[in-house]
Amino acid sequence: MAIGVVGVFVPLLPTTCFLLGAAACFARSSTRLYRWLHENGLFGSYLTEYRQCGRIPARVRTATLTILWTTLLATGIWAVTGLLVRGVLVAVGIGVTIHLLALDVTEGDGRRQEPGETPAADP
Repeated sequence: MAIGVVGVFVPLLPTTCFLLGAAACFARSSTRLYRWLHENGLFGSYLTEYRQCGRIPARVRTATLTILWTTLLATGIWAVTGLLVRGVLVAVGIGVTIHLLALDVTEGDGRRQEPGETPAADP
């Protein structure tokens, strides 16, 4: 799970797959931790929505793609000199982009709506 949390901040480290792996381990070992992971205010609703329905909020997808390609471009220009490594960066970026574009999107911020709660209006 720690690697998944680090992946939130490191673009090439996949977050969702590590969180899904943690959820699978927690499902077999600790109902309390499994429930906590899915009810977590930071990423619980995203994890649950991705796992159950294969969707992410449109805003998250846009932000993820923007951060991904900005970081890949900066890394390719300033941190990497080898053509092979640059090719790997581009291949990873294309693979992640294809995966994200293949997912359905939800409207809004992806938070779970409590029964009787009305969605917040955008200003």
